[in-house]
Amino acid sequence: MQTRAFKKETGFSIIEYINKLKIKHATFLLRDTALPIQDIGRIIGINDVNYFSRLFKRYMSQTPTQYRKIFN
Repeated sequence: MQTRAFKKETGFSIIEYINKLKIKHATFLLRDTALPIQDIGRIIGINDVNYFSRLFKRYMSQTPTQYRKIFN
């Protein structure tokens, strides 16, 4: 599927869609495990913990640490 067709069909670019899936998986890991945040970032494919935190905040309007505190 071409990039334009994907965006037309889903409303998201491929990168946005993949990032949303990664953040969704990260929210599960933050709620249901005691894994360190940097390990969660690595599990979802983001090795830079600072970038992971910025990306998480962009989609969830809070940092991974803040998110974890709410759900624990």
